[in-house]
Amino acid sequence: MLTFNQAACMIYGEIQNAENFQSCGRMLKDANLVPTYLHNGDPLRPMAIGKLVQQRNPVVYRSYPEDESQSESEGNHCILL
Repeated sequence: MLTFNQAACMIYGEIQNAENFQSCGRMLKDANLVPTYLHNGDPLRPMAIGKLVQQRNPVVYRSYPEDESQSESEGNHCILL
């Protein structure tokens, strides 16, 4: 499973590294957007939607964990592309 910041980098088309993780994640948050994927969709194909839209329908719009430790504790593995 990708993390929030990894998904943000994919949305912005940036190289995945520590600097871009923080920058892309911050840009999404500043725009009040969140990276998400559809319930029956591919979690490796993130898209950005409004934070309130995701919060109102979390079953359809799935969220990414904020950090790797959350992802690993759920039995998922973070992928660096």
